[in-house]
Amino acid sequence: DFKQTSENVLDGYNGITINPNDPKALAYAINRLANDRNFCIQLGRNNWIESMKKNTFEAVAAKIDGFWRMINL
Repeated sequence: DFKQTSENVLDGYNGITINPNDPKALAYAINRLANDRNFCIQLGRNNWIESMKKNTFEAVAAKIDGFWRMINL
């Protein structure tokens, strides 16, 4: 489990999370993605919605400003 993944992926809403040590869960997730086009489309739409919430112009500008300040430019 990666911190950024668990912070950004909501299982069944904008992605699928699985236990990496569970091959049956991985197989199920792959099968669902391969065979459920509507589910994939909905995941994509929900990702776009979440991205637009988190990546407003102001939020991105603040991240860039923070980066430049961090490297002292």
